[in-house]
Amino acid sequence: MKISCLALLAVGIILFCSFPADATTYPEGVFDFTTIHTKTTLEAKHIIVGEVVDVSSVFELPKFNQPFSFVTIHIERDIKQEIKRAAQQGGNRNAGHADESKPTVTFVQLGGPYPDGSVVRASGVPVLKPGDRVFLRLIPTIESIQHGGQKSDVTISEFACRYSLKEKGKTLDEHIVKCGWQGMDVTVLQMARITRATLETPERIKALERRMNALAR
Repeated sequence: MKISCLALLAVGIILFCSFPADATTYPEGVFDFTTIHTKTTLEAKHIIVGEVVDVSSVFELPKFNQPFSFVTIHIERDIKQEIKRAAQQGGNRNAGHADESKPTVTFVQLGGPYPDGSVVRASGVPVLKPGDRVFLRLIPTIESIQHGGQKSDVTISEFACRYSLKEKGKTLDEHIVKCGWQGMDVTVLQMARITRATLETPERIKALERRMNALAR
């Protein structure tokens, strides 16, 4: 999708949407929220659509002194890996769909359930549970996190990269990523196009994000 098309999409929807509330939980100036989507897209190892199939009990690691749990996602599509494979195969975008085996990926989240059924949450950070359908940007961890025989080398940032998925239409491409880009509801297909445009022209996408933030204000 060309940048001009993205701009038209953005302006057409922006009046009806609001920005994620989570951003307000951080002190002003700590993060550049005007370009956070570009940053997390560029840094992500996986950008996936999938369903939560397992969440471990909460555990603590002394070096972090925070409660974590492992979340396992059944991957329906890995948008970033699809784009990389298509690029390696000469731009054949039909090569972009996930394998029939539908692999899983495990990452760490902040908070989670205790064995007695209670849940610990961090302020402003929702806790995923089995059955949730999600859109996620998974960022590589500085080092692998291991506990109880499980291991993860990816995580989600505490802002701007955890979204629910709403089923709509007959195909996955038509399903809605809630507040998926700059506070807007977008389809999975639109998100894939935005992701590709971000990877190809990050500076132009950053400029578009800043203009949209200014328009929203």
